[in-house]
Amino acid sequence: MSKTYEIIPLDTLFFRGSTPMEAGQYNTVSVFPPPVSVIKGAFWSAHCLHEKKSFSEGLREGGVIPFDVTGIFIKKSFGEDYKIYVSAPATWYCDSGEKAEKGSDFKGKTLCVAEEEPLLDRFSARSSAGKVVFAEPKEDAKPLAGAWISLDFVRAPRRHFSERDILLTKDIYSLENRTGVGLTPDKRAVDGQLYTSSHLRFHDGVSIVVTFENEPEFNFTKLFLGGERRIAQCRKCDDFELPEIDGGKWLSLVPVEATAENLASLVASSKIVTTAGWDMAKGFHKPSVSWIPAGAVFIRKINSSCISLTETII
Repeated sequence: MSKTYEIIPLDTLFFRGSTPMEAGQYNTVSVFPPPVSVIKGAFWSAHCLHEKKSFSEGLREGGVIPFDVTGIFIKKSFGEDYKIYVSAPATWYCDSGEKAEKGSDFKGKTLCVAEEEPLLDRFSARSSAGKVVFAEPKEDAKPLAGAWISLDFVRAPRRHFSERDILLTKDIYSLENRTGVGLTPDKRAVDGQLYTSSHLRFHDGVSIVVTFENEPEFNFTKLFLGGERRIAQCRKCDDFELPEIDGGKWLSLVPVEATAENLASLVASSKIVTTAGWDMAKGFHKPSVSWIPAGAVFIRKINSSCISLTETII
């Protein structure tokens, strides 16, 4: 049974990808949503601190944190009401030829669902190119990958979007440039080594919701999240029901490691993201890992973070 927790950022957040941070060079924008390893590490660190244990205590064989992240969501408040949003399925498009009502980018636009076979059945090399086939052809349809769709809409897709069905990144956070300085091992500033990165500043009423499987009962109220260990509030919240239907295709609610097995089942995805970094404990580089972003669609349920997509549109 999954348990649900809400993360309310109290400062900016930064989730670094694989882009090197060169002195004097502008760094790329933070990755979002972050890989599951970032969420697991933050929660396990906070749990160990609260229980007065070392980070390594209780790890499974091979140094694996003993619980799984099954979903990363966005919660947005609308006065006394709120909605839960999931990463938009990569097979979902909207008809850009239709005029949206004023004040909303998607209100009144039509949902189009791509009908694709697995990528590796069509290409000898893995590629995002190729013709997208719709049940009803739409030449000017735009992909919704990267947007967030309300959970209610995913449970029961409608032909036309309403005002609160979709969130774009601009509805979730704004970007803030932050500049830091390189430090020596004894914490002294290094001349000429200035670094700039773009952090995420979440809007008021917007938070991150995470579901876990097999986790210990978390009793802490604060945690440090992402690069620079920015503080965030954490609290247990009510669990919510995920769709349990057999629609033939599966939507991943979290980034999934781009293994050969997972890529073989991939139907559609946005651009694969590579992460790396520096292992503070080992004092050495972390290995680079490629991730299929949340919102990817597969022909099978590859893990417990996948939910079935219905093929019925109201």
